[in-house]
Amino acid sequence: MNIVRNNPLISFSIILPLVVVALFSAATLLPRLFVDPPAYNFVFTDETTRGREAPFNLEFSVADDKVVARVSPLKPGRMNTPIPRLYLFDQASTSVREINLPLPDTVTAAMVLDIPELAGFTTNGNLHAPDGYEFRGNTRR
Repeated sequence: MNIVRNNPLISFSIILPLVVVALFSAATLLPRLFVDPPAYNFVFTDETTRGREAPFNLEFSVADDKVVARVSPLKPGRMNTPIPRLYLFDQASTSVREINLPLPDTVTAAMVLDIPELAGFTTNGNLHAPDGYEFRGNTRR
């Protein structure tokens, strides 16, 4: 015990990590106590995926309160484009899962694809949810 008292650096090196853990724990747990969780599920995409490329364009939109995938062939001379991934945030379990897309191997004409995993969902295209949450994507492009 004398070593700890005579060397404040040892005490500091033990106490500092404990303080940091306590602060990060508080920063994680306190918002859950004072902020209501999302009341709605939401769908979002990630277009930063590397290594997954396709010889067609893929875009998502909302049509008739459903999320649809619009697929169109690439213009001649264009290189393959990254395939965006589609995700669903489930508010009940506060978890995110990837939605599997029924993508064709080749595309000769523009087409709209339904997404079977989202068949039971009604969607609006707003970025603001009725519960007050707002989705903001990456703005550093």
